[in-house]
Amino acid sequence: MGKGNEAEAKVPAAKPKGTVPLAERRGISKLLKGGWSALVVHAPGGTGDADALLEFMLQAGWIGGARRDVATELLAGQVPRPVGPWGLVIQLAGHPWLYLSGDGLRYEWVRELAAGLGRRAALFQLSGMHGTLYARAYEGDETLFEFECGGFLADDGRERVRLRKEPFDAAISGKLFDAAWLRQFKRGPEVLEALVHELDLYLPVLGHRSEKGQADLYGRDAAAFKATDYSRIDLIVFGDASTLEPTPAAFALAEAIHAGDAEAVRIAVSQGADVRYLPESDGSPLDAALALGQGGLYDWKYKRISREQQLEVLAALLDAGEQPDPPGEEPAIHRVLHHGEHGNERTVIRQLRLLLDHGADPNAVGTFLRSSGQRPLHVVAMQYGWPAVLKLLLSRGADAALTNAAGKTPRQAAEARLDFLNGPLTMPARGELARLRTAIDLLSAAERGEADLSDIDELAEASWQSWSEEQERKLAARKAENPDLWRELHGED
Repeated sequence: MGKGNEAEAKVPAAKPKGTVPLAERRGISKLLKGGWSALVVHAPGGTGDADALLEFMLQAGWIGGARRDVATELLAGQVPRPVGPWGLVIQLAGHPWLYLSGDGLRYEWVRELAAGLGRRAALFQLSGMHGTLYARAYEGDETLFEFECGGFLADDGRERVRLRKEPFDAAISGKLFDAAWLRQFKRGPEVLEALVHELDLYLPVLGHRSEKGQADLYGRDAAAFKATDYSRIDLIVFGDASTLEPTPAAFALAEAIHAGDAEAVRIAVSQGADVRYLPESDGSPLDAALALGQGGLYDWKYKRISREQQLEVLAALLDAGEQPDPPGEEPAIHRVLHHGEHGNERTVIRQLRLLLDHGADPNAVGTFLRSSGQRPLHVVAMQYGWPAVLKLLLSRGADAALTNAAGKTPRQAAEARLDFLNGPLTMPARGELARLRTAIDLLSAAERGEADLSDIDELAEASWQSWSEEQERKLAARKAENPDLWRELHGED
C-alpha cells in the first residue's frame, strides 16, 4: 500500500481468528472493545530480540530490572508479583513482534524505541474516555504513519477527513499514507484494521495481571491461549530492581497503612520496607494513606480510620522519605484534592500543611482527570472554591500569575467556569456561584499583591461546621430511606 487514491487497503476477508492457526492470524481481535491499547516492537530475529529491548529500556532508565525468559515459571504460577508498578514483554509463537504490557508504560516511548533499536515500533489505541482512535508506527527515525480519528483530534495542521460513517474528523500523515488514501474508508476502526495489516501484525487480547500474589497474564482471542502459544515472556519492573520480589517488610507496611497504624508503619520501614512501593498495588503508600478516609455507598468518610490516624500515617511515610512529588507521577497536592472530593476544607488544610512541610510543590501541574494540565490554585478555584485552601496555598508559595495548560491563570479559569455556569443550560450546585465569585476576588487581589491571607484556620473551621451539618443531614436521610438496610450495614438503629 502507498499514498493516493489508487492505493486501496487490501485487508483479507475476515475469518473467526480462533479458527485460524495462531501463527497465521493478523488484524485486531474482535474482543478488543472499549478502551484498549497495544505497544509493540518488531522482533525479526526471534526471541533473542527481547534481550536487546530489555537492555535498551534498562539503559534508558525506563525499567529498573527484569526477570528474563520466565514463561514456564510464570504460567505455572511460580513468579511472585513484584512490588509496585510492573509489566511483561510477551512474544507469541510464530509472530515477529514483542508485546509490551505494563502499569508504567509511557506511550511516547514508541518513537524512541524505533529510533533506539533501529526497528519498527507501533502504538494502537482506543481511548475509553472519549473514543478517539490512535495509531502510530515508526521505523528507525522515519514516521511510517500517524493516524487519529475522534472528537479530540490534535490541531496540528494536517488535512482533516470526515469519514462517511464517523461523526468526527480523521487525519493521517507519514511515509506510507496521506489524506487521499484515508478517504476510501467509512469508519475509523476500518482504518485501524488496515494499518495493523500493513505491519503484518496481530493484536489479540493480551496483558498482565496478578493472581493470589503471583504474576500472571491473560491472552485470548476466540479462546484462551495455551502455554505453547507463548514463545517467550519477560517480567519487568518500573521501580528499582529490588522491587522484583516482595519482602515480608513490604507486606507489613501495606498492612500497617490499611490499619491506620503509624507506629507499625515506622516498624515496617525500620525492617526494610521501601516507602515508594506496595505489594499487590500499582499505587504508592502515600496514595493508600490518602484513600484511608473514603467511605462506601451506605457508609461515611473516616468511619473506619480517623482523620488523626490518617495524618499520623501520612507523617510517618513522609518522615521516612516518601517523596510528595515523585518524578513522573501525580503530584501530592493534586492527590489530596482528588481524594478530598466531597470532603471538607478543614481536613484538606491539615493534609496540605503536612505535605507542604515536607516539600510538596504548591505550583505543581497535575496529570489526572480534572487536575490534568492544572495547577493546585486552578483546581481549587474552579472545582471547590475553598477560600481557606486558596489562602494556604498562596501563603506557601503558590503563584496566582502562573497559567495552566490552556494558558489561563487561576482567576481566568474560574471566570470561565462562572460564565459557563451562568449559561441557560446549566444547574450549578448550591452555593457554587458564590464560591466562584469569592475565589475570583481573592485571586484578583493575589495578582495585585494585595490578598488578605489571614484567618485560614477560622475559615476552615467555619467550613467544617457547615460540612458536618450537611453530612448529618445526608446520613439521616439515608437512614430514613431504608432503616432495615441501615441496621444491617451498620448494626445500629
